Amino acid sequence: MLKYNPLSCLPSSEELPSSDDTPVDNELQVLIPSLLLAVLALIWQERDVKDTLRQKLLK
Repeated sequence: MLKYNPLSCLPSSEELPSSDDTPVDNELQVLIPSLLLAVLALIWQERDVKDTLRQKLLK
């Protein structure tokens, strides 16, 4: 049976480019939460409008 070690395919620390140990921000890390917040804000806005109309109709 063939034994496969996925970690053996990774480069060593010497093969990796040097770094100044500062984290790199990924644009998607900012974009995705912002997009989700915008969608939720739209949904809640529609919900608030519907609730307000229902309350006015029930009075």
